[in-house]
Amino acid sequence: MNELLSNPLFQSGVAPFVVSLLLGLSLYRTIGLWAGIAVVAGFYATAWLVTDLKFFPLTSTRKILLLGVVALAVGLLFDLYRSAPRWLLGLFFAAGCAAAAWMVWPVFVRQEGWESWLMVAFGSGYVGWLLASLVALRDQPERVIAALLALAGGTGISVLLGASALLGQLASAIAAALAGYLLAGLFSSRLVAGGLLVVPVALLCGLMGLAETAVVCVTDAGSDSRGGACAAATGAAILVEDCDVVVVSGPGCRRGNLCHLDTGR
Repeated sequence: MNELLSNPLFQSGVAPFVVSLLLGLSLYRTIGLWAGIAVVAGFYATAWLVTDLKFFPLTSTRKILLLGVVALAVGLLFDLYRSAPRWLLGLFFAAGCAAAAWMVWPVFVRQEGWESWLMVAFGSGYVGWLLASLVALRDQPERVIAALLALAGGTGISVLLGASALLGQLASAIAAALAGYLLAGLFSSRLVAGGLLVVPVALLCGLMGLAETAVVCVTDAGSDSRGGACAAATGAAILVEDCDVVVVSGPGCRRGNLCHLDTGR
């Protein structure tokens, strides 16, 4: 059993798919509009298997998980007020930007030069745009679920290619959970995509896509300033866990460069 639970394919594929499918089948027949919580449940099932689902002390990955819970509550409030004004999309954009900036802040304060400002500006804008544009499609379930599925799958592939195994697993889990939810909707002869689905999934995908590049490459081996245990190695990519700053030594690694992070376990 332990071997099964520690298998990456089971963690990021089978588990979220089954959880989302079973919950979706039951919730479609009961709470309807809020059935999208099945996808979030599938994602956090993977997060529990991979990270033990700890929120503190805060790291970039744990901030993503914490912000997903906050986004779930915001999505619930958004569903309670179906006649939300158009200006609320601007508020979602600002909230997405703020969430992204908070996540990468430890990296930003350790950067030197204008590159850090560009990273925060464009990265925050990307997350805010994703959140606002997908929330605008909330009442078109076929389109928004297809868009979220493509976003989650693309984020998972790009993060894995960028050598971030943990974030790749989490993003892939969202894609698998969405596939299970879509299958449950087909069995129930209807699709529903409320705020409980769109808001947290859009924010989580955006933050994970941004987090893959939010790593500082410094010159000397050591540990981050907050005392987090970072493993240093010679080369351009190393295996670390729960660190906001990657410490790397090797050719081609200069202060201020962005390098990739493998946070797999």
